[in-house]
Amino acid sequence: MPHLLAETQLTTVPAYRLITLRDQDTEPAANTRGIIEQAQQTIAASTDDELYISCAQDLSPVTVTVHVWDSQPDTSQSLSSRLSLHCPSGQLVLGSPTGDAIGIELPHGPGTYSAVEYHRQLLAQLEATPSEPLPAPADRRPDTEHYLIHLWLDTPLPS
Repeated sequence: MPHLLAETQLTTVPAYRLITLRDQDTEPAANTRGIIEQAQQTIAASTDDELYISCAQDLSPVTVTVHVWDSQPDTSQSLSSRLSLHCPSGQLVLGSPTGDAIGIELPHGPGTYSAVEYHRQLLAQLEATPSEPLPAPADRRPDTEHYLIHLWLDTPLPS
């Protein structure tokens, strides 16, 4: 049975409607148009070096929680396909372009990790009834959008 090794949470207003997760030593890609378009269609996408989450809005905070597991957790409820993320340093950066970012130390250290993403978007209720105005930022709940990323080590790298 998988055991949770680490949990990290970030609440931020997502600049450009994006949340990213990458190795701290990996520079963000210069040409991200294709992967961002893919994330806009599927919510989450990965270049293998950086994972992108496309958020529904960029006006109020979203919460992203990262769970690091000792083995593959139950992913049957995930809406995303299995994604890959290379982490040669064993340290990740979770954040938003030009916005807040936090570090995550991976208990297993350097390696290639698998990831799946779960999300809850209460904004979907508003999208279903487009005649209703979006609540003012001060009236929005902090959990309007919540993303959960499960990570587990696939292939260790020498540290």
